[in-house]
Order: sequence, then C-alpha cells, then structure tokens
Amino acid sequence: MRYNCEDCNYSLHKDCMFSKPITTHEIFKNFIFKYYEQPPPSELYDKRTKRYCNACGKHVKGFIYHYLEEDLDLHPCCLNLKKELQIGHVKFHIQIKVWSYVSECGEYNFHVSCITEIIVEELENGTNNILALKNLGLPIQ
Repeated sequence: MRYNCEDCNYSLHKDCMFSKPITTHEIFKNFIFKYYEQPPPSELYDKRTKRYCNACGKHVKGFIYHYLEEDLDLHPCCLNLKKELQIGHVKFHIQIKVWSYVSECGEYNFHVSCITEIIVEELENGTNNILALKNLGLPIQ
C-alpha cells in the first residue's frame, strides 16, 4: 500500500510510514537494524557515495534500515521480505548470498530485485494484478 498526495506528487509506502525505530528479521535473527530517514554516515562512505540496498541492489535515496556491525542497508520494504514464499505448489526459500528465492527442487529461482521490479511495474501501470501479488505472498502496496 502506498499513500499519495496529489497536490505535491509525493508517495510514501506503508513500510516507510509505519516504520519501527529498531527491528529484527527472521533471516538475521541476531541483527538489530536501526531506522534512518537518510542513509547514516559511515567511515566507508563519504556524502557523495551512494548507498545501495543489500537485498534488491537499488540505490537508497531515503528511508533505510541499517545494521552497523555488518554494514547492511535495507529498504523498509526489503526488510519485510518473507523467508519463504509459496507460488502455486512450489515452495521457495530465500538465499541471502545472492538475494534470490530458490525453489525446494532447485529448478526455479528469482532475484529479489526482479520480483520487486515486477510489482512496481504492476502498480505503476495501474493493473494492480492483486491475484499475482497474493500468489507471491506479498503485501499489496
């Protein structure tokens, strides 16, 4: 779900609007992620260096969850990715090394970045293919 202001052409995702100051994720059980409205400063980066989400690989322009000890950056919606998805009769598990969902049989996989692009395209095209989003076990945004 997304909140829009038509007067100023501003959009805000539900995950960004209702963020938590600190949170964890079932994939990273012992990691505590801190929420920032802008990417935090780092010794590894100067202000001109772009930060990228470790899950989808896209540039982080604003809201971010950061885990300092491992220098992990995640968009709020990427932090909410499920550990497992089921599409039809096929069960997928997320593989963190390549940020991809892989089927139990090993025959099918898709990158987190690819599936998030598909969802954004559906929403921007106004098709709102709700059935497709529900089959992926993803929230309708």
